[in-house]
Amino acid sequence: MSLRTASLSIALTVLLAACARAPESSQPAAPAASQAPAAAGAAPTSGPGWTGLTSPTDVIAARDALMKEIEQLMIPLDSYTAGDKFNPDVLRANAAGVARLLKIVPHLFPPTTNLYEKDSKTPATLALPRLWQNFDAFTIMAQNAQKVADQAASTQDPVTLKQKALDIRAACAACHDAFLLTYKPEAASQKDASFDFGNFK
Repeated sequence: MSLRTASLSIALTVLLAACARAPESSQPAAPAASQAPAAAGAAPTSGPGWTGLTSPTDVIAARDALMKEIEQLMIPLDSYTAGDKFNPDVLRANAAGVARLLKIVPHLFPPTTNLYEKDSKTPATLALPRLWQNFDAFTIMAQNAQKVADQAASTQDPVTLKQKALDIRAACAACHDAFLLTYKPEAASQKDASFDFGNFK
């Protein structure tokens, strides 16, 4: 065997062995680290888009606005359960709107918005810390309320619609009772009862 033939044989053997160990991938090469997008589980940074981290009070304001919109949509539904007459199409449309908004609710409670302060008269949020301690339960409650609202939106029976409207309100109230600070007016004391308004200056 000539030296040239032996060299070609060795080179071919090495090439075949390399291919057997590391077959060429059909996938394109991964981008460089500086170009790769952030992984789904990447830790939050202060960069654009991390509003839960950079502007938690803005997120709280957004969810407050969403909750107020849900309450506006619920007004006709609550009135309907009290005996008032409404166009059923309007009621179903409102129920559909409530369902869409309830789907958003759990995503507006990132942990950075856990800013309730027990001793503050004006806390940044009325959502209690136990919401984040039981976040799975909170999410399930929101999902269940959404399902009831979807059912109300699709029913054609006025009796069923009224019951589903009651069920939506009950589901919302249960979630609020579990995770939202309940307003309790300050009770009058004995000192208040004996206050002498005649000598007040």
